[in-house]
Amino acid sequence: MLEPLAAGAIVKLAFETGIKGVVGKLTEAAINKGKELWNAIKAKFAGNPMVENAIKNAEEQKSMEENVENLLTSSVDFAMKNDRQFAEQIQNIAQQINKEINSSSQDSNTINVNANDEANVLNNQAREIKGQNNDFSRGKTIKK
Repeated sequence: MLEPLAAGAIVKLAFETGIKGVVGKLTEAAINKGKELWNAIKAKFAGNPMVENAIKNAEEQKSMEENVENLLTSSVDFAMKNDRQFAEQIQNIAQQINKEINSSSQDSNTINVNANDEANVLNNQAREIKGQNNDFSRGKTIKK
């Protein structure tokens, strides 16, 4: 059985695959699963104006500011701890995305999301996309 993913890793994976579609060379299946994961999170917080607003902001901006990411991570974490069915649902989808990413990538840029490495998930891709050095584990962006 695979290690369960932390809430922060799930939120990042959902956003990057479901909204931005930029983690590695994604297959259509991975993108569709990313959208499914993002929509599961979105559905869970329907009726919660603060979280709904954060989700809407992330979707419109195609980026997640630190405060939005923190709110979504803490909300998902709380929901996972208090709703086992939701936790199992999003864990399952996230693991399927990882499996798809891992099976479709054969180069050294493959990104694996796991509970021990969630802070470093996006570093390589973010550098390529934004042309700058990002260190999400320390919450800093270092401009070149």
